[in-house]
Amino acid sequence: MDKAWKVLTIIALMVAVFFGGYGLIYAANNLRAVALEENITEKHDKLGDEGEASEVEGVETVEDPTNGQATTTSGKPKLPSRQKPNIQGDIRYIDVADLDKTLILVNKGWNLPRDYVPNDLVTVETDFVSYALPERRQMRAEAAEAMLVLMEAAKEEGLGLLCVSGYRSYGTQKVVFDNKVKAVGEEAALKYVAYPGQSEHQTGLAMDLTSRDLANGLTSSFADTAEGQWVAMNAHRFGFIIRYPAGKENITGYNYEPWHIRYVGQEVAQYIYEHGLTLEEYLEADESFLENEENKTEEIVENMTGEDIIEDDIAA
Repeated sequence: MDKAWKVLTIIALMVAVFFGGYGLIYAANNLRAVALEENITEKHDKLGDEGEASEVEGVETVEDPTNGQATTTSGKPKLPSRQKPNIQGDIRYIDVADLDKTLILVNKGWNLPRDYVPNDLVTVETDFVSYALPERRQMRAEAAEAMLVLMEAAKEEGLGLLCVSGYRSYGTQKVVFDNKVKAVGEEAALKYVAYPGQSEHQTGLAMDLTSRDLANGLTSSFADTAEGQWVAMNAHRFGFIIRYPAGKENITGYNYEPWHIRYVGQEVAQYIYEHGLTLEEYLEADESFLENEENKTEEIVENMTGEDIIEDDIAA
């Protein structure tokens, strides 16, 4: 009997040890599972908090590939460094270091050197007026590519948009200016035509446009055509601005030219369009030269009244 009791006792102890050990293992695994669940929950809550903190109502955020920081797409693009003047006598030339910038400012106060020719001019393979000379079918490479996309988009809309004049050399601009002065006098000519060296066309970043409905001419009536209205509403999408807008004559120094667009890049064009600025205003340029009465834009002189159509060779 004692022997049997001992055997039963040993069996009982073995069972207790077995189930006790299993219980310990079960308990350990359960604790580990709880810890993992709490850790996952904590990470999820943290991510959720950070996500909420990064969202700003009404402002789109994008990842900056340079440092992973969230940035907004609104706000003024960073301004380039101010272009430097190269003063020669009474003339302020643009320094050679700034000549190839996309945001170069050329106007009645900032002159291009006589011998400046952009080094990346290419032919814009799109629809031009029949009389456009080879030189004027060119733009700088980046602007030319954007021009092609703009023209293709206009064509898809069923519009009869045509290019008239892109790049013009210093020599060509001199011929244009001299011819206009002979026709209407210098005071009237200066409302639309730039002195040689002061024309954006010499930068290779500007293009004059027209509509087939206007018999291929450059005229303020372009603004009233389907093509002109489309350009005014959409040019910025392709990196272009209306360089000489209405109501800004005292800033630009030129009358309204709805046909003259200037390439500045999509981001800058979008900002200028949304805020109704000129390039001078965007660049926060000092345009005190316009305070000179000789450079202020007044109403067109009598001999141009009613002379709405502006021929190809007299655009700035």
